Amino acid sequence: MDFEIIKAGFFDSNIVFKNETGAETVDRLVTCYEIEIFTEGNGISYINRVAHPIQKGFVLLAKPGQMRHSKLHFQCNYIHLNFKNEVLESQINALPDFFEISGEQRYHDILFKILNAMDGGFVASNLYINSKIYELLYMLCTDATRIQRTSVRYDKNTLLRAQQYINQNYNQNLSLKEIAGCVNLSPIYFHNLFKAFTGKTPHDYLLEVRLSRAKHLLSFTQMSVEEVAFKTGFSSQAYFNAVFKKELHTTPTQFRKDEMLKYE
Repeated sequence: MDFEIIKAGFFDSNIVFKNETGAETVDRLVTCYEIEIFTEGNGISYINRVAHPIQKGFVLLAKPGQMRHSKLHFQCNYIHLNFKNEVLESQINALPDFFEISGEQRYHDILFKILNAMDGGFVASNLYINSKIYELLYMLCTDATRIQRTSVRYDKNTLLRAQQYINQNYNQNLSLKEIAGCVNLSPIYFHNLFKAFTGKTPHDYLLEVRLSRAKHLLSFTQMSVEEVAFKTGFSSQAYFNAVFKKELHTTPTQFRKDEMLKYE
């Protein structure tokens, strides 16, 4: 066989970790290829500290050498493997750690057939198991390629909509949940997506927009500092002063004076 099956089956964290919703498992080193098809869950899977919100119809593909842990709870069908084929192993290493699959039931059916063949002990069962694992890996590669082709365009459009929403509503009391909701994503997934594409968190981007607008108002209007603070979405003048000083290394009042001197 081209594969060594370490273990396979169905996992329900509610059974193993009773009454521990929201708890996190211990971070551990991955020593084989861990393929998990989620059937249910509201938890989070972390691979090398990157958060992946668990959802039905998504697959986790953890690779040897990675660190992973989970926030409970979730259910999944799984198979853990080692490869004896270096070419195939390199192809699997190139796949994402977490992505959505199509035809979820096909994956569960294949895993069920592999489990039955492992228990059956019939003639040529190894050949059958080998063929089903190849089929499983082919499906993973196909779905991952489809996702990679469409995700960049989708993610960019999603981020543009989110940025536009922030630009139009920066003076409101915006929360991460509200911004993520405008593009129909979970807060954690949106936060990670935004950070990956822009290099800054949604909160940092919101502050950047607010401060840019505040600088304009300080430079070109007679509004008081307090008015500018509330006009740009800060909850108080004191908070506005603190953020302004931290980010721009000067106070709003001094910034206004310096801008006036430029025109003199």
